[in-house]
Amino acid sequence: MVKKLGTSENYSYNFRWTIRHKDGTQEHFRVRRCAHVSNKRDALAVEAAHRAALARGDVHPRDPWPPPKDTPPPTLRAFAADFLAHVKTNKRPGTHRFYSGGLGRLLAFAALADAPLDAITAETVDRYSRYRQDVARNSCVTVNGDLRCLRRALKLGVKWGRLKADDAVAVNEIREAPSTRRAFSPKEEQLYLRHASRNLADAAIISCDSGLRPEELLPLPWPDVDLASRPETPNGGRPCARRGQERRRDPQRAPHTASAGGPATTVEGGRGGNQEVAVRVRRQRQDGPHRLHAAPPRTGDQEGEARTT
Repeated sequence: MVKKLGTSENYSYNFRWTIRHKDGTQEHFRVRRCAHVSNKRDALAVEAAHRAALARGDVHPRDPWPPPKDTPPPTLRAFAADFLAHVKTNKRPGTHRFYSGGLGRLLAFAALADAPLDAITAETVDRYSRYRQDVARNSCVTVNGDLRCLRRALKLGVKWGRLKADDAVAVNEIREAPSTRRAFSPKEEQLYLRHASRNLADAAIISCDSGLRPEELLPLPWPDVDLASRPETPNGGRPCARRGQERRRDPQRAPHTASAGGPATTVEGGRGGNQEVAVRVRRQRQDGPHRLHAAPPRTGDQEGEARTT
């Protein structure tokens, strides 16, 4: 039954509903709702839709009807705090610094920062990219880092239910100029080591053949680097595997030490003719200091002894 109540211009409906449970018990409800329409036919349609939803079990008789609309997505500026808190909790400090810097530059662009997440379009992203390149004079690498930050924020918004997957814009990185960096070939490395000074050659050997990451290599102090010739080698006196061959682990190595290093590098010429340098990294217990050891070149007497034995 639908009718207007008091001086209201909108129709309301009123009916009884019974819920039967599996154990045989029943619950009776009186459902009174405002249809929020001023036309009687529309009010009857609202009541019929409510009854159908109750029959399907989509709503409870005490739930509001029509169901409330979804909460609108937050703006990028409002979502930034939750995003950074998530990154700080689940990622490493370096990752948090990366996203903090990128998000700070994104929020400096008002057209992007004050837009709801579902209102960010490909045109808005393109305007931001042009602004960072033409006005702020940022490189393409920096702009792409900001775009990756935006893409990650949108994906997290979809995961948390703050944004529908269909409303999330696809963020594509801009094209970067050809890189001026390239990798040295083994021949070029040998040529550099042949003509480089002693200090530069040692630094090149450590950086190229130690297997250390840049964040591990840069804070490494020189007192912890040992490239002096020693009669004992890290692999027990056996020759090191050359480039491209599988390195054999030393079964006599102490269990509390670990070895992580690049392949052996054969330097033709340079200091003392042909010499084979194998750089190892030994990490001590409890994150102790990193110490590098280099296998010394074999002398003529040692080569003769090895052949006779």
